[in-house]
Amino acid sequence: RRNISYSYRTKDSSKIQNGTALPWKLEFSAYDGRWWIILYLPHEERTVKARLQNICNISLGEKSDIPEDRILDAINRLLAPEPITLEVTDEKGALERCFTVFENQLFTETAKLENNRYRLSFDYYCFDESEILRRLLYLGPMVSLKGPEDMKKKLLQMVETALNQDYYKI
Repeated sequence: RRNISYSYRTKDSSKIQNGTALPWKLEFSAYDGRWWIILYLPHEERTVKARLQNICNISLGEKSDIPEDRILDAINRLLAPEPITLEVTDEKGALERCFTVFENQLFTETAKLENNRYRLSFDYYCFDESEILRRLLYLGPMVSLKGPEDMKKKLLQMVETALNQDYYKI
């Protein structure tokens, strides 16, 4: 509950920038071995998710007087309107991989459909969208994305873009 001052760089630029924020949550991803931090930016009244490795020169500031409700409101504004729904055929450890890959997501449903078929649903934050799409590609053919429709279209677009790259042409 203390503000911090820090320096950072983004994926789009190696230029060091300075910022101040209230750290809200720290996450570790076993899938990619990275630490992530969710910061509340008081001057913008919004949250951001950053790779912890991109933040340096951290110094503690004053105790924050921002009400927790304001931070939760900012985080909830970034919650996607519809959950991700997957169907998983549990072969070659696909179900376990799903839970490992999406360990930091907010699971809302897990259901057994038949012998080795399962449905998983989880809520997600908009700032995780591109990361979720990349992780879905990793899971392979035993996992199918059932919704939402816009995510299905974006996943298909990612695959089409990758197939049109020169290094995939023979």
